[in-house]
Amino acid sequence: KHRTPCGSRLNSTNHRVTFPLNQHTLISMLNPVSLASVGVPGFTAAGNLWLWLPQARLGVHTTGDVRFGVTGAILAPTSGDPAALFDTDNDIAERSKRPYVQGRAHVAWGEDDMAGSVGVSTHAGWFATPNSTNQRESMAVAADATVPLTRWIELRGEWYSGDGIRGLGGGAIGQLFGVSGAPIHSQGMWGQINLKPTTRVTFGAGFGFDDPDDDDLAPNARRKNTAGEIHLHVRPGGPLIMGFEYRRLETTYASKLANDHLNIAVGFMF
Repeated sequence: KHRTPCGSRLNSTNHRVTFPLNQHTLISMLNPVSLASVGVPGFTAAGNLWLWLPQARLGVHTTGDVRFGVTGAILAPTSGDPAALFDTDNDIAERSKRPYVQGRAHVAWGEDDMAGSVGVSTHAGWFATPNSTNQRESMAVAADATVPLTRWIELRGEWYSGDGIRGLGGGAIGQLFGVSGAPIHSQGMWGQINLKPTTRVTFGAGFGFDDPDDDDLAPNARRKNTAGEIHLHVRPGGPLIMGFEYRRLETTYASKLANDHLNIAVGFMF
């Protein structure tokens, strides 16, 4: 990692090729703060395209007080098909024999508690069809931001819009093709505010939604997901951390269904 003297400006560029075994996709690199959602992060199917995929990346990044970067990646494709007990067949994204392709450009600034960034990204993928010369496409654009207003107030969130993005981690509320047979178009976003009045206390709230295009959906399909949460994290001493989180989840079909979660977490953070 390159470091620059205090007060220096953009003075060098570095490039990097990586082959991570499993890593966040470029189109959704950010997750909300939560102790209740760990393996599957918060706002999944409600604005957060969270899935980790095997991939190879190539990026160019500047150094300095304000840092710019552009990264491209090819990723293992997946359509997000539910797997049966003995299902070992390739899904329709794998049968396309084409990888996912993604790119992201970002600007970052600050260090530690005042580190912030804003990024925009794109995604392209393909699905095999019975007529292999006419593959269906998955396309999306997205934006993400982490903005520290002060050392104790942070805003973070993501937005996306695209077609056929179930394979990125629940896009279109886990639905892929619509009534016309084309990939479902959906858009979603999530946002969260986190306040840190001391180094031992963090509290905040967030909201997210995923809204597929109604014209693409069958009558019994999932039409909208929303999720709201409030959280409190306390570090009483040493590595011990305790958390409380309340969530309300709503899914709209022909009618609306809702449920409430109350989560309490205790753990160690190193």
